[in-house]
Amino acid sequence: MKYLVATKICWNESCKQVDDAENVKTPEVDFGEIRTKAKNFSFYTTIDAAYNLCLISEDLKKRLHELRLDRNDLIHGLYLYQENENLEVIKEELISIKEIIEELTSVFEDLIYEEIGVVIPEVLETL
Repeated sequence: MKYLVATKICWNESCKQVDDAENVKTPEVDFGEIRTKAKNFSFYTTIDAAYNLCLISEDLKKRLHELRLDRNDLIHGLYLYQENENLEVIKEELISIKEIIEELTSVFEDLIYEEIGVVIPEVLETL
């Protein structure tokens, strides 16, 4: 998700520079600085930034914050469930996380393919 936020910030800044200036050949955006800053975001900050950049819905923001609050308990709980061989509980928890990841995947694909306009899937192999 940090990558999504950094990419969206870079894209927005590039578009702003192109819109603000005539004959801009190459926008002067410090992609490295933006990505470094985003890499250092906490999970909380990343969720809020993704929402503020309109990458995720309010519902997904709420679910991600709930996941953030529960993640330490979740990991500990998964360990305990595994110890007690309660695989159904583990499965339910992981399905919930999978649904969030699938929604984020579609956000990523929309940003890369629709907004930015990447047309060659091989470009993403470097990620």
